[in-house]
Amino acid sequence: MAVAALPQPTDGKPQPFGGHGPNGMPLQLTLRPCGAGVGAKGGKSRGTGSGSRLRKFTCGCGVIARVARDEFRATCTDCGSAFKREGD
Repeated sequence: MAVAALPQPTDGKPQPFGGHGPNGMPLQLTLRPCGAGVGAKGGKSRGTGSGSRLRKFTCGCGVIARVARDEFRATCTDCGSAFKREGD
């Protein structure tokens, strides 16, 4: 393997899983679940099921487009009307 062919480091030693803390005491490792399980980018600040962070635009016939920009200059090819941001 390529990793095994690397020279040993000269500025310290790799720590085994767990290892010891700065005071010499063994580290108590606890495995926790991944925090990136909720929301578009992970985290729980918006709560479970809070929906998309994208802006919602609709046209006259009801086609929905979710866009990451505040402005969306587009025309629906089905009805020919411009998309408008919901709530405006």
